[in-house]
Amino acid sequence: MLMPSPTVLRGLVEEYEALLAEETLAGAAEPSPRLRDLGYTLCVSTGTREIRDALAAARAHLVTTASAPATPAPHRSGAATPRFIAPRPAGSPATPAAGAPLAADTAVP
Repeated sequence: MLMPSPTVLRGLVEEYEALLAEETLAGAAEPSPRLRDLGYTLCVSTGTREIRDALAAARAHLVTTASAPATPAPHRSGAATPRFIAPRPAGSPATPAAGAPLAADTAVP
């Protein structure tokens, strides 16, 4: 299963717990929309359906990633990202007219 980066996951857990404590102290009858959103995001991020399970999975993941050695990001040589070059339509000139946009100017995400 894909898991979010430990930094993101830690931030979600910390924000959820802080907001939950705040709302509990204030005696909120219903959880705020932000608390519900955080709970949902934690569940989706951990592949669970209940917030208790999501928090447990997040904490377990954070413990295992904290003890694992950091892996360096792959080195990028600064090479340009490949771009899509659209084929020329049949019958179009081999060289575009001056000032006409080139097909290579259109990048495909």
